[in-house]
Amino acid sequence: MIYAKDCLIPKNTPASDPYKHILKVTKGLIYKIEFQFPRGCAGLTHIVIFDGGHQAWPYDPGVDFYGDNWVISFDETYLIDAEPFEFDIFGYNLDDTYNHTVQVRLGIVSKEVYMARFMPTLAYKYFLEIIEKLERERAGRAEWGEERPFAWVVRPPEEEEEAQEGEEEESAKGST
Repeated sequence: MIYAKDCLIPKNTPASDPYKHILKVTKGLIYKIEFQFPRGCAGLTHIVIFDGGHQAWPYDPGVDFYGDNWVISFDETYLIDAEPFEFDIFGYNLDDTYNHTVQVRLGIVSKEVYMARFMPTLAYKYFLEIIEKLERERAGRAEWGEERPFAWVVRPPEEEEEAQEGEEEESAKGST
């Protein structure tokens, strides 16, 4: 999932009293972060992201992102697994003429999806676990007769062989 927030930062917003936006997300692993500064910001619009009480991006306190007609984009491995699932985005704008909108984008995936993408051997083990789980669920449904609501649609190979033998026996009886 990619979460995006357009952060409108009014003109003359000082760093001492930044404008605050909240970006609500889900539990997961942040793998990508982007800040899009439109043309015209001229390096006057600045932005930071906090997770709870600490500055998350950029990591260094007192440092912020700024740009002009530029996208700041980087890969990340930041786990958000505790509520509230949200980030505080603070911005200030030293431009005395124009408001500016910076778009912030966060790419978030589950731990399992991340492993499948970046650690394929672990993902394979997880895949096998899922297959085993599905097989257990399928066996449970078969006990209740839900596995094949229409026997003529899907027939396991062993039943197919038994059916063919039965048909051969009936045809042999019918020809005598």
